[in-house]
Amino acid sequence: IISESELSRLEKNICQDIHDGCRLHLTDGEFSTELEKSYRLSYLKNQRTQNLEEFEYHENIYRRNIVKLREIIQRSILANTDMGKYKANRGSFIASSAWKSVYLNDFKVFSRDSKDEIGNFVVDILLDASGSQTERQGKVAAQGFIISEALTLSHIPVRVTGFNNFLDFTILRQYRNYDDPIIKNSSIFDFHTSGTNRDGLAIRAVVDSLSKRSEENKILIILSDGRPNDIRITKTTASSIKGE
Repeated sequence: IISESELSRLEKNICQDIHDGCRLHLTDGEFSTELEKSYRLSYLKNQRTQNLEEFEYHENIYRRNIVKLREIIQRSILANTDMGKYKANRGSFIASSAWKSVYLNDFKVFSRDSKDEIGNFVVDILLDASGSQTERQGKVAAQGFIISEALTLSHIPVRVTGFNNFLDFTILRQYRNYDDPIIKNSSIFDFHTSGTNRDGLAIRAVVDSLSKRSEENKILIILSDGRPNDIRITKTTASSIKGE
């Protein structure tokens, strides 16, 4: 879903240090060949059905959660508006706070009216799609849908991406982009798991584009079982594992 030149730039910038030698594959789930399509489509369709069954079984509860979360988000924005002013890195200069920029590297030495910031949020949701989540696929899809739906209803741009690893590739599957219509949230039920995961590289990749958004308040939400796992199976390690 990005050009070869943009992919090369991204890999050059973030596939460094502990991620040196890793590659990225960004996709929206479309297949490039009929062979791939015929091989995978039945499996993916079956998993989507299971995810939807999980949601529909608890739909009343999930729908209430969407309404409650939307109310919390909107109340939070209104509460910030009522506060009047807040510290920021631009606005009206606060002379008494100038020393903080020198000694504390705190450059929020300006004051702004919070009412100017209503709706000035953008959110990225990362879904851990590694094999350790296999037993929770329906629940993860439902959680991602609930958060995305509440944010979309609150008119906050949100992008939802699943991530997992296949050999040296970190695969980022985009389910919805920031400004997609609300109906696109249903694509989250296509969520499926496999492989391992390299959390740090996935976070770097998402933050690269998130940081370029114009909104001042950028939020990253990660839904994971907290079990980072990136095992490279080679002939040497396979023999060692077999020996143990």
